[in-house]
Order: sequence, then structure tokens, then C-alpha cells
Amino acid sequence: MTPPRQERSRETMGRIIGAVRELLAGRNFDEISINDIVKQARTSVGAFYARFTDKESLLEYLGGMVVEEVALAETILASQREWREKPLEKIVEEEVGRLVSVHRNHRGVLRAVVLRSMRPGPSVGLANALAAAGPLAAVVEAVKERRGEINHSNPEIALALGFGMVVSSLRERILFPELIGSSAVDVPITDAALVAELTRSLTDFLGVNTSGAGG
Repeated sequence: MTPPRQERSRETMGRIIGAVRELLAGRNFDEISINDIVKQARTSVGAFYARFTDKESLLEYLGGMVVEEVALAETILASQREWREKPLEKIVEEEVGRLVSVHRNHRGVLRAVVLRSMRPGPSVGLANALAAAGPLAAVVEAVKERRGEINHSNPEIALALGFGMVVSSLRERILFPELIGSSAVDVPITDAALVAELTRSLTDFLGVNTSGAGG
């Protein structure tokens, strides 16, 4: 979908996107109607359909925005020599912190995309991209250059599984906390503690040398 060029049209688009994000803060996507969206956005049904064919296309657009935002940020970061030369454990910690922030800041959209991906349709591919492979590619490639600091016998498999486990944990803790809300193993945890524990788990799994030396 091509972004609108006229300022008034961009403003309307911005209000629609903002409205959906606000509504998703307290409701599931399937519970939100187009009438709810246009009322929240202070616009019309006609204005909505002038930009989106239906709710599904709106969700695809929102999910795509998140993927592009994360992928661009990660690509820029991975291109910086100063960042690439940091101790590997620090790189892992910062990356886990960014993933926590992404899941927290885009919780409504990510939750909606994951739920939608459980049914047949184009959102399945988008959900797979959001699962880390696409947006995280640049960072993972940068970390692979530091194989000498990873003691796991197969660093590439370890990185794929390791970051996958981190994302799965964030989905459970942030996107779908109701899944563990009544569990006997549930323990309240802050985002800072979540970053610390997931970083420790990932560095231990990778076998990262923690001497503080760079690559």
C-alpha cells in the first residue's frame, strides 16, 4: 500500500492508525469493528475504505510498519563499528532489552498479528517475520562474526534457537500474560528483571565468554 501524499490524507491515516493502537490496548482485534475505529479516529467509514479494503488489510499494514521499524533500527545498529566492537555479552543484553521494548510498545499490534496468524491467510508470513528472523537478521549476522566468543558447538543453531526462545518468552510474558496468570509457576517480574534473566539465559546457552574482551 502506498502512503498518502496529501497532508490532509496523511493526517487521516495517522488518526486511523492511532485509533486502532488505542483500541488494541484494551481489546482484541476481532472485537473491534470498523465503526469503532472511525469513531475513535474522528473520521468516516468512507475515509477508512478509501485507504484500506478491510480490517485485515489494516492489520497487515500495522504489522508491516512494526517489521520495517524494527528491521531498519537493527540494520543501522549492526552497521556501527562501535556497537559491533562491544563485549558480546553487552550486545546480547542490549538486544534483549530492545526486544522487550518492541513487544511492550507494540503489544496490541503484535498480539493481534500472532492471533490472526493462527488462521489461514497472509498474516501467517507476517507473524513469522515478527518472530525475529526478519527484523533480527542484521544483528544475528553481526553476532555470528564473534564466533570465537561463543563456546556452543554450533553457534548458528544456538543463535537461532536462543533468540527464538527469548521471543517466545516475551510473547508469553508480554503479549499473552493470561496464559500464565493462573499458573503455579507464575512469578511477578519487572521488564528490567526480564531483560536481566533472559540475557543470562541466552549468554549461558550460547556459552558466551564473559571476560569483557571484545572480538
